[in-house]
Amino acid sequence: MSISKAAAVLLTIAYADQFNFPLNEAEIYHRLVKISLSKNNLKKILASLEKMGLIEYGDQLWKLS
Repeated sequence: MSISKAAAVLLTIAYADQFNFPLNEAEIYHRLVKISLSKNNLKKILASLEKMGLIEYGDQLWKLS
């Protein structure tokens, strides 16, 4: 079963959020599992997830809304 790249990014952030550990962009990029993304694609996905209200950005860190 494969998941979308956006779902993989969201799951990466959600996993870290369980431990109250927001991630910066580099940490998200390095923790992605079983998918390959360019850093530019990651930025686009993060912006899209933020626009949908699923994640938020502050102090250079991403976390669930």
